[in-house]
Amino acid sequence: QQAMALLAEAHDRGSLGTGTVNAAINACEQSLRWQLALVLLESLLEGQPYPDEISYCATIGACAAATEWAKALELSKDFTSAATLSAAMVACEVRGAWEQALALL
Repeated sequence: QQAMALLAEAHDRGSLGTGTVNAAINACEQSLRWQLALVLLESLLEGQPYPDEISYCATIGACAAATEWAKALELSKDFTSAATLSAAMVACEVRGAWEQALALL
């Protein structure tokens, strides 16, 4: 909740950057609020600042923490990098979906 308050404050000041949003997405992972992480990622996709690899990895991590491995896989296809694929594989591992993890290789 504190991270969300800081995010709103940064938005109001006009100093909202990708790093600030990424920090909020990380807080979502810690609190298992994967839907909010997706909303924050979507907000980056709709304008500036733009999402980066960290944005996607953090959102995939939030999905993985909440055992939403299918959504994590979907996100890894939107921004493909070694880091996002690794994060998606961890999400599959958490769920025991080893076949999906192998398909990422």
